[in-house]
Amino acid sequence: MARSDQFKRIRTVFAIHLASLAGAVVSCCFWTTALAADFECPQVDDLKTPPLSSQIIGLLPKGTVLAQPDRLANAITLMREHGLSSDNTINHLIAMYCPAIAAETDLSAQDKTDRVREFAAEASRMVLANSAIRDVIFNVPLNSILAENVRELAGHAGVPVENWIARVVAAAVQ
Repeated sequence: MARSDQFKRIRTVFAIHLASLAGAVVSCCFWTTALAADFECPQVDDLKTPPLSSQIIGLLPKGTVLAQPDRLANAITLMREHGLSSDNTINHLIAMYCPAIAAETDLSAQDKTDRVREFAAEASRMVLANSAIRDVIFNVPLNSILAENVRELAGHAGVPVENWIARVVAAAVQ
């Protein structure tokens, strides 16, 4: 394989991995241009994550107050203390923040999408900064078709998307 082809392949693989770890977390919720016209939020009850007790959900801040760094940090700590993984924590944070943005009638669907993506990126940074992850994380968006293909391939391999992407990147670099 020519060196330039190898680098193109590596860039593609990194793009897949990064999008899966990005603010619009692939395992939960992603917004595409097609969805922008009908802005929708993920619901906490619809998340494919371990459920938090209603008592814990009641203690967590919701809405735009989560954009305050101290409130966001407290919510992250509480979810971590109750056993949520980094991905599940991020997914819950997005699901709790999004409805407040959706309710803002003066914003376009694209503005709402942008705000939720910005929040998701910040929440992801904070969650991952507080974890034991020592790896470099890239943030690259994927279109919905490619993201679904990645999820499907990871599912066939029986591993989480992040692990599958890491394997593909490692193999491409070798």
